[in-house]
Amino acid sequence: MAFDGEIRIAVMNDIHNSMEFIARFLQYWALKKIEVDYLIVCGDICDVRGVDQSDPQIVQDKIDVGKRIIAELEKACPTVLYVPGNHDPTTLFHNSMTHSVQLSENSVNLHRCVYHLAENLVVVGCGGSIPQYDKHICHKEGYPFENDEQFKKQLDEIMPDDGEIPTTKMTDSIIVVTHCGPSCSHTALKFSHKKSMLQTGSPSLSSKVENSIYRKRLTCVLHGHTHNSRGLVNHEMVPIINAGSIKVNQYFVTLSLREIKGNWKITDTSFHCFGYF
Repeated sequence: MAFDGEIRIAVMNDIHNSMEFIARFLQYWALKKIEVDYLIVCGDICDVRGVDQSDPQIVQDKIDVGKRIIAELEKACPTVLYVPGNHDPTTLFHNSMTHSVQLSENSVNLHRCVYHLAENLVVVGCGGSIPQYDKHICHKEGYPFENDEQFKKQLDEIMPDDGEIPTTKMTDSIIVVTHCGPSCSHTALKFSHKKSMLQTGSPSLSSKVENSIYRKRLTCVLHGHTHNSRGLVNHEMVPIINAGSIKVNQYFVTLSLREIKGNWKITDTSFHCFGYF
């Protein structure tokens, strides 16, 4: 794909089967005349309960829902990239660099994969969630990961600690796409009147952000999972962005990127809400 010096990306997450809100999103998109090169979904396209992940019929039914949602999103942007969230069908986690599991012919499942967006710019993806804690007490299990160590094992496949990402150069800029965010960012914190604070983020992902080998190469980290904690946090000069939930808040974000002195940087960020549209 050729670009005129700038790449535009739309980012959304936590759709949870909401075809109604996807229809409203498309109306808003057309009204605002938004145009992007890529649309990235940071997980939870569907809404599968953990107890139903072992039921083949339910999983297949949700795969069909996911296919319909992606087909609708492709009306806004033909190239849709995504990672599975903890509520997405378990089969999407079978994706890897050597085994592709996609929801459409043109969309790309980023889980455990590296995708080249442009010259000197790649996106890496790792979906799923880890358990949520409040003061060392687990309040919600993760899926498909039982702990952060399991998440790190798959994250290491596409972001090894030595910086040698498969199929890339050490000078390439990197966009990281996950479902659960890094624990270093308040965009991964879930606040409640009943519980002071739930930590939904991954310490392993935070370590990647803080790794000196990656820090200067990271264009941004994009995640979802925590519906009401949308925003942008700069940690170690790395932008961490949670676009917010499509189903709960009708939020998404658009980004503009340019290559500046050999590194791809975000030059514009626009948060959108179509809830009152």
